[in-house]
Amino acid sequence: MRGLPVFLLCFGLTYAQLDSWTAIELDAGGDGPTYGIAAGDLTGDGNADIVCGSYFWRSPGGDLESGWVRKDLGGADACAIVDVDGDEFGDVIVVAGDGTYWCEAQDANGDSWSRDKVANISKSEHTDLQGYQVAVLEDGKNPSIIVNIGGVVAITIPDNPEAGNWPTQTLNSSSSIGLGAGDIDEDGDIDIAGGTSTVWWLENPGTIAGSWTKHDIASGLSVDRVEIADIDGDGDGDVVMAEEKFGQTGAKVIIYEAPDWTAHELVTCSCTHGYMSMHVADFDYDGNLDVVTGEGGSNCKVEIWVNEGSWQFERKEVSANSSRQSHIGVVPADLNGDGGIDIVSNSYLQDSKVFVWRNNHPVASVEDRQGLLHGNNASSPFVTVHNGKLRVSEGSGQVSLAVFDMAGHLIGRANGAAPVSGIKIPQSGIYIARITNRTNQAVFRINLTK
Repeated sequence: MRGLPVFLLCFGLTYAQLDSWTAIELDAGGDGPTYGIAAGDLTGDGNADIVCGSYFWRSPGGDLESGWVRKDLGGADACAIVDVDGDEFGDVIVVAGDGTYWCEAQDANGDSWSRDKVANISKSEHTDLQGYQVAVLEDGKNPSIIVNIGGVVAITIPDNPEAGNWPTQTLNSSSSIGLGAGDIDEDGDIDIAGGTSTVWWLENPGTIAGSWTKHDIASGLSVDRVEIADIDGDGDGDVVMAEEKFGQTGAKVIIYEAPDWTAHELVTCSCTHGYMSMHVADFDYDGNLDVVTGEGGSNCKVEIWVNEGSWQFERKEVSANSSRQSHIGVVPADLNGDGGIDIVSNSYLQDSKVFVWRNNHPVASVEDRQGLLHGNNASSPFVTVHNGKLRVSEGSGQVSLAVFDMAGHLIGRANGAAPVSGIKIPQSGIYIARITNRTNQAVFRINLTK
């Protein structure tokens, strides 16, 4: 999946407002509960599209209230949008009862899709595929799709994906429901977090086939959703955990602060079932990662917990006392290209309905510049990329470049004297490029290379 080269840095950004949302319901075909959902631009028009269960929805842009086009991907659960083969057509990973499939759009609009089996990893249990991530786990390798099927399993895209038989590797046999991916120990590679009654993390040994050491964080929990994100901005990955207590109240969202795992309780749920959905993103564009939660059961809420720094959070209500459930949902994505982060969820007990909450405050006052960074310490510009790598191409002295997705997951890190080697971008989308100037030079330039 490869479009035209685009590289955009955004400065002078006004913090986004988060106090007005419109709920939109999409027809999901009534196929029953689904376990996969993802959002990303599959058509190259600047609007994030949706895949959920068996279907692809092409975003109409605009107010999102009409014009969605739904196409069948051939059954089972779509869980990942990732550039598989470097061409201009969208790619989606689907896990079914008989294996894992690569679905590729056969035209720019995604009106028809091919479907090729690439691995024998398949769904068989209720909890299968309730956790999944996309990340580059080893330097020099293509992205892996990490799933919670028979343990924690990595399915890695090979250099010749058309040949099938993608390599699979069990990273750890521990069971988990949700999975998080990010750099916990600041060593530059991507670690994994998960859990059931105990939340834990797996230390990346530097190779996919190496020994992934398991470290326990906290026990006595009903772990459902897990994310790794640098909530306090100190460089290491904290672990955000949301509980599900089916048929009960009292589920919690807790953030465990690395490296000593101090527990910061964010909220306790008063609804039955608890938090079946949780994600992390910088919704207000202030440089701090926020948490969004979604409830299951009845009288469901969707809430954003805005990170004010110093472990202080302000609650912003997206949806209150609603029948709209969120099951492995509240996925953050800009569905209409207006700069505001919208939210997508799928239900569990409502015939697989898909819900969109449109952010009614587009991000304005954005000044675009072509790749030039001023300042002495650190900056967090927003980068829109459609192919290639990001690298520091000019400047003097030592510099560190780190690229994150909008959910705060580390994509890659490069250090050294300019020019600094490129960081491979796994798929089209909006990313955060954080450059740290370690020698107080005035100007560096980062650019996109193929």
